[in-house]
Amino acid sequence: LQSKGLDPFQVALEHTHDMGMEFHASYRPAGFKFPPAHDHFDYGDAFYDKHPELRGLGREGNPTPRLAYTYPETRQYAVSLLREVATNYDVDGVCLLYNRRPPFSEFEMPLVDGFKREYGEDPREIADDDPRWLSYRCGVLTQLMREVREAMDEEARKQGRRRIAISAIVMRDAAENLYYGMDLQTWISEGLVDTLIPYTSAVFLDSESDSWIDPHGADYFLGLTNGTSTNVAMSLLPRQMSAETYRERASGL
Repeated sequence: LQSKGLDPFQVALEHTHDMGMEFHASYRPAGFKFPPAHDHFDYGDAFYDKHPELRGLGREGNPTPRLAYTYPETRQYAVSLLREVATNYDVDGVCLLYNRRPPFSEFEMPLVDGFKREYGEDPREIADDDPRWLSYRCGVLTQLMREVREAMDEEARKQGRRRIAISAIVMRDAAENLYYGMDLQTWISEGLVDTLIPYTSAVFLDSESDSWIDPHGADYFLGLTNGTSTNVAMSLLPRQMSAETYRERASGL
């Protein structure tokens, strides 16, 4: 298509705008590498292959098949991609798809050493769900969101635009967001996210199950955003629904 002068991304953007809808360029933070290692996604002069020192570390110190946002270099690369698309396309915003293959930080040494200094314990020797560790690890994605916000604000100023929005697909409740390193309250209070998109009410990010059938599932997110500039857009799943079912679900029928 590109050899024929057709840019699929631009075509999708224009069609979305023609329908009167916003277009947010989506980005998978864990999309550097898809487990298992050395599968058919592992090709080319990829950032992942060139930077093994930025890979995540499991509890036992073994590298995992993803890059960790614990490292500034990983965050800088991700921000550069978002900045590139915001510079070259008339997108209304960018969207971070945190529902795709978390976690985004694990037991990398900067996190381990920082936790030791603050709490005097090795996080690799405490429970996975220790609230001190989960809260401490949230700092990684909060810093990423700050850097994305700064980059989008800078691009908006350059282009003479009021704002380039930031949206994020997040987990189903407070506990699941905390477990995967997302401090939504801080994101909202610091103005780092314009729209939260809770992915599914089903466990394990199951996109094949009905989502948000119980309207009270939205209460947590509405409570977080009430009185703030952040919006909530509940994701409608499963994705196999007919167009008519989508319309019925979206209108609350």
